[in-house]
Amino acid sequence: MAVDTLGLFLTLHVTPVNRNDRAEVGPPAEAIQQAAQGSVELAWA
Repeated sequence: MAVDTLGLFLTLHVTPVNRNDRAEVGPPAEAIQQAAQGSVELAWA
């Protein structure tokens, strides 16, 4: 799940339980960057 600094929902990406979260975070992160035209800064927690 991705949210903005106000906690507003941006996107959700659901994966099978046998997939590594780190391996699956790339596509949604890239989609957010493209939709926001690069104005979004990513932070990993």
